[in-house]
Amino acid sequence: MESLTVYRNDVPEEEIHVVAGRQVVTVENIEVLALFVKQGITNGLSLHETVDRVKELGGIPVLPWGAGKWFGKRGKIIKKLLVNHKKGNLFLGDNGGRPRFWPTPNLFSLAEKTGLVVLPGSDPLPLPSEALRVGHFGFYLHENSLDGDSPTKCLKKALLSTEVTISPFGCLQENRLFFLNQFRLRRLS
Repeated sequence: MESLTVYRNDVPEEEIHVVAGRQVVTVENIEVLALFVKQGITNGLSLHETVDRVKELGGIPVLPWGAGKWFGKRGKIIKKLLVNHKKGNLFLGDNGGRPRFWPTPNLFSLAEKTGLVVLPGSDPLPLPSEALRVGHFGFYLHENSLDGDSPTKCLKKALLSTEVTISPFGCLQENRLFFLNQFRLRRLS
């Protein structure tokens, strides 16, 4: 499993690595991102089974934030998982689609208290206008974490390191656009 490397204007210092990944939906209707995984993972397993399967396949499980998806019963299930997992083998995902007015989710604070890392990412909605948002929100690593023969292996090793420092870039979505996109998304359903 190797990453796709893209250079801007053929300048190696400005490279972007795209790694394999999957999105899986659990029986509890919780989304899990399986980073560094090419193989398919069955939808409909429990959250614990899905996270374990991602790890078995050599991947990193990420639970991405979604509007309204971490409230109620699903929020309690995620909270229980966070409390029982050790640092470095489970991540939460922040999302550039989260509106500016939305406070930092409580589960992000819990993750940080328990030593888990929050990875920011774009996560555009399935709307034509969202295609332009890919890569506008994310993170970079200060360390020379991609030095070596395999940038993908180096990135994975850096993310799993207890010493990793995640530096986010980008900003949350404008409030008006958030509501407009939610309306558009529900019209498509």
